[in-house]
Amino acid sequence: TERWSVNRADVAIHRFDRLISKCLKGPFILRIVGRLERYKLWPLTTQGYYRILSGFGDDYVRSRTDMLMEELISHQSSAQMIQTQPYQLRPTVYESGPFEKEELVELLRCYVNDLYSNLPGKKGATYWLDDTPFNILHAVELTELFKDMRLIHIYRDPRDVVSSYITKSWGGDDWEQVAIRVAGIYKQWHWVRTKLSSKQFIEISLEDLSANPKRTLQKICDHIGIDFEERLLSIKLDKTNSGRWNKEIPSTALDTVHRHLDPFLSEYLSKR
Repeated sequence: TERWSVNRADVAIHRFDRLISKCLKGPFILRIVGRLERYKLWPLTTQGYYRILSGFGDDYVRSRTDMLMEELISHQSSAQMIQTQPYQLRPTVYESGPFEKEELVELLRCYVNDLYSNLPGKKGATYWLDDTPFNILHAVELTELFKDMRLIHIYRDPRDVVSSYITKSWGGDDWEQVAIRVAGIYKQWHWVRTKLSSKQFIEISLEDLSANPKRTLQKICDHIGIDFEERLLSIKLDKTNSGRWNKEIPSTALDTVHRHLDPFLSEYLSKR
């Protein structure tokens, strides 16, 4: 709201609506393309986030999003601005705001809570969990949305993170650049955590979780404020690929990777 303008509001709402639409099941042809791409039978890349909201129920997400849009939009004009997407038959400008920050936070909090509260088979659940890795970089904003949020940062040897990234389609293809990216994430997280209270986050070694599951899971349960249950130990935690970097990072790139990660290696290796 501090940077509000008619243009910014219109761009934000259009972007949000398009993102939600892309995260639902999508048309039949996109589902076929996604399946072909998964089996490496499609030569082009697609935006891989469609369907990620389908678990909440496509119809419910759409209807709840429409409700949010009604709360955000005061008027819909048949018009166009400089930021309007080109080649539209009926361009639309959304009039919205300005809102007080607390108003927006409350609207978004209710929206996300409603999605999780209506997960199929999860009626009556008192906690919900989101395991998006980059949540750590947005922890300050998330704690504003969810006052009782408890963040669990499960970390591993940063060199193993680099080894993992380079195998992913989104991870990069150059060892030095991947190391720079990973170092940047750690640097940003170190700044973010200075803005959090000690009650809001906990850092857990993946290797400790694998080697000492009961002790580590008890620590996590204490942090969240729930009782430890023995059935948690039935979850397999032994496939951490710890130390994979020894075999995967080429000797020609090792010194370069170490140079970028050194500021963080001492902390994350000494905590284990």
